[in-house]
Amino acid sequence: MNKLICLLLAPVALFAQDAAVKFATTTNASQFGVSFVVGFEFTVSAPITVTALGAVLEDVPTKPVFGVLPNSMQVGLWDNRQELLVSATVVKTDRLTGHFNYAPVKATELKPGVRYTIAGLVAAGQSALSDVPDLTTGHDIAYVGPKSLISNVLAFPAKDVLAQRKNYFGPSFSYKIGPPSEAAPFGAGSGTAPGN
Repeated sequence: MNKLICLLLAPVALFAQDAAVKFATTTNASQFGVSFVVGFEFTVSAPITVTALGAVLEDVPTKPVFGVLPNSMQVGLWDNRQELLVSATVVKTDRLTGHFNYAPVKATELKPGVRYTIAGLVAAGQSALSDVPDLTTGHDIAYVGPKSLISNVLAFPAKDVLAQRKNYFGPSFSYKIGPPSEAAPFGAGSGTAPGN
């Protein structure tokens, strides 16, 4: 009987979702007086499937000392050819996990050997978290560095033009290990975990 229970529970562990980045509570924020796109570049060490795009929004446990975090954020994920792979607008009513609200997206596979960029649009007068301490990445994710761009629309930030902080967090993503066919057998392409 115990062996049967272990076998039935094993697939659940294989398909658990993880967050791309996690951090301790911070009070640092950056506000530049203009609309800007901020995010970060990263790589993966094994195939993963992005299931949701996330953003640090106004009503989360992390509150900056100054500035106002956005109520919603357009978030995009690009590959190293600057091809937009997936995007979504994350809002305060989306699922909150840790410091990020997450909007489900179509299952999007990321592969090793490619540099990816996740970035979000922050409107003028609003802030993004910055200089986040105790940053940890999810399994198979390697943080490369910050990216930023002054822009009124969501666009690929080729480098860190703001160059003011060691990191910026507005956007992130959640994922499952493995390609879509392995990572989401219970409704592949739905972008949601079983039972949600």
